[in-house]
Amino acid sequence: MPYNNHIKVLRWDSNTWALSLRSYFSPRITAPYVGVISQCKPMEIIIFTIGAAVYLVAINLLVKGHKMLNLRFGWPRPAGLTNNAICYLFFAVFIGVVIPFAFFFPLWLNTLAPVLQPTQTNRAILILIGGFVLSVAMWLNYKKD
Repeated sequence: MPYNNHIKVLRWDSNTWALSLRSYFSPRITAPYVGVISQCKPMEIIIFTIGAAVYLVAINLLVKGHKMLNLRFGWPRPAGLTNNAICYLFFAVFIGVVIPFAFFFPLWLNTLAPVLQPTQTNRAILILIGGFVLSVAMWLNYKKD
């Protein structure tokens, strides 16, 4: 058997470099995984920032519009069956459109302009950020003056 068949070909990348920092004197200490943050271009950061600003304004306007439409039809105590049905219709539209938009738009924006790597943890964080933004918008628009 030739000698070359026993040699494994190693690829030298950022992870190999991180593991090469381990010494025999500190076998449990390794460098952190280098590829956590996405290698993004400045234009992707600008698109992500503009998209986040549009997202915040859109969520605020959608929540404010939902409140104004409900108040127009007598919410929280609508008079009559028609006004009550319209308030429930607005609530169903809010649940079907605004809540999914609020939760999943940051995830879609990161797919469009990948600032964070698409890992399971980053996806969960982006969905939680969407829920936080919606809850803050609801609190700011529905709080008592």
